[in-house]
Amino acid sequence: MRMTKGLLILLLTAFFALTGTRAMMAQDVPSKLLVYPEIILHNGKVLTVDEQFSIVQAVAIRDGRFLEVGTNRNVLALKGPDTTVIDMNGRTVVPGFFDPHLHGAWRGNISKRGVRNLRFKTLEEGLAAIKEEMPNHTAGEWVVFTGLRNNIAVNQLTRWDLDTVSPDHPIRIMLDTALSVVNTKAWELIRHKIERMPGIMKDPIRGEPNGHVRGQANGVLLYEDIVWPEDWETRLVEEQKDVFRRLNSQGLTTVIGRAQGLSISILHKLWENDELTIRVRPSTEFVMYNPEADAYLKRLGNLTGFGDEWFKIIGLTVGPPDGIGTVGGLLARMPRRRDAEVAGGPAWDMRGENKWALGTQDGDYTNGTEYGTILLANQYGWSVQSVHAQGDLAAKMMLDALEEANEDRSTLGRNFGFDHGVIRTKEDMERALKMGIIMSFAPKYLFRDSPVQLSYQFGEEILRFTPVKSALALGLKPVLESDVAGDYSASLWNIEALVTRRDENGNVWGAQEAISREDALRMRTAWAARYSGDEDVMGTIEEGKYGDLVVLGGDYLTVEPDQIAEIPIDFTIVGGKIMYDRSIDGLIKSEIWDRRGFFSNSTDTR
Repeated sequence: MRMTKGLLILLLTAFFALTGTRAMMAQDVPSKLLVYPEIILHNGKVLTVDEQFSIVQAVAIRDGRFLEVGTNRNVLALKGPDTTVIDMNGRTVVPGFFDPHLHGAWRGNISKRGVRNLRFKTLEEGLAAIKEEMPNHTAGEWVVFTGLRNNIAVNQLTRWDLDTVSPDHPIRIMLDTALSVVNTKAWELIRHKIERMPGIMKDPIRGEPNGHVRGQANGVLLYEDIVWPEDWETRLVEEQKDVFRRLNSQGLTTVIGRAQGLSISILHKLWENDELTIRVRPSTEFVMYNPEADAYLKRLGNLTGFGDEWFKIIGLTVGPPDGIGTVGGLLARMPRRRDAEVAGGPAWDMRGENKWALGTQDGDYTNGTEYGTILLANQYGWSVQSVHAQGDLAAKMMLDALEEANEDRSTLGRNFGFDHGVIRTKEDMERALKMGIIMSFAPKYLFRDSPVQLSYQFGEEILRFTPVKSALALGLKPVLESDVAGDYSASLWNIEALVTRRDENGNVWGAQEAISREDALRMRTAWAARYSGDEDVMGTIEEGKYGDLVVLGGDYLTVEPDQIAEIPIDFTIVGGKIMYDRSIDGLIKSEIWDRRGFFSNSTDTR
């Protein structure tokens, strides 16, 4: 049947009248009310940490993102029948805290499994401790030890010494990620894998391998020769959840840091089960001390940025260019005034250790595996971060590698960075600024035994260490890390440390490098988000960004500087979900987390 012209006009008129009415109705309903927010916080002092450091009264969160940020009136007008409304009664609200480098945050560090804290104050004492452990292991079973490095283990211990303890057990002593010592039984089991690689050290007289395994060869032992625990999908996953609950109670909403394969598998399991309470940003270790880095990168392709808002791979990391600063391994250009024992036992060479040149001080680090791996990573599109580099010479090594990489492919805007920042020169920081390299600083070097040991080595030069204010003056936007577990990972404690420069004994270390509490907060939030490449979606309280925030039980801007760390965490909210509520959860403790302190080694942790 043919439609008449009159009928067609009538139908079109009715259609446009109906749709026009609907359009008018839709215009009458604010788009923000098509779905009500899940949670509203009002009547507070909200530090948005945006470019202007704006302070507002209230926020609304819907679908895990900030829907409205502004006045009480505007935000409360969005309230729906099922919206959770929290009256903050004037309390301070800040963006969720990031930690850019936090050992112990991930479970699954297989390289640190084994008998803990082996020490060699004398060769005889160390061998006696190893012998005492042997009856706890069946014949032929691998026996693995870990412990802080020192001159005795590094310069005297050989595989033949370990043979006197037990010729039948394969023994491996991991002194750090760059060095292990094995006995003859272990050497015979592993030599076919590594004997042609750089890092097999030989006895100068015998001309035979002495049991010391460094660099690439040690990387094979760390990552490829240790069996994963059979119960990792149950025990370690549950332990990871326990650690994250503790970190939530400290106000942490995002953790950045290097992760081994097992750690990534554990985090992936929680992500898969929708059980993450913290956003995780692992930097993978799969090419760290890897003799086949080029082949691995070609096989895997570039995964930088792969993931979602909860779990995202942010790049890869490489082996550190130097060692632990407080016991002598920090690699510095400035002279040390003493070369002596520290920390209650013999330290290794106090000049500092160049790990990229297989433990020497003056070797050619540009030929080292890790230097070349940085160039390869950049070539294949990966970002590089989370690298331990404490001294200014270690910083120079990193910057030399990054500068050469930058000539091939720009590093600007790609969240490249390295960490700890004990000694940084103006030249270092200017080079970093030019290439867009992010610098991370750890206040832990101002506390506990660190200042005593560092001042013993460097004298008054320590007052120029951790030069955060100098970095800010040059235009850098550095980030604030904890590095260590336990109470020292608390964000407000680390912030107070940079604001006051005062240690737990009341001593002030480098007052001229103290910074404002506003800048310290930026380092732990807005600027830290750059380190994971998330600055467009996290780090500040702004409409459209992820709904991560912390409600403090005090006024962050007016409390006395030396009381910042005492402000309680009342709420931690991640993606609009309350992950910690002090009134309900109380003080959360974790045996796994809180037993760890400065330089301790807890099983299966990173």
